[in-house]
Amino acid sequence: SHFTTHFRKATGVTPKDYRLQCS
Repeated sequence: SHFTTHFRKATGVTPKDYRLQCS
């Protein structure tokens, strides 16, 4: 969770975009 939050803050992407990045 912490990593996800930090990643979102750093990149400013949405949860949907994060999923695509993770996949």
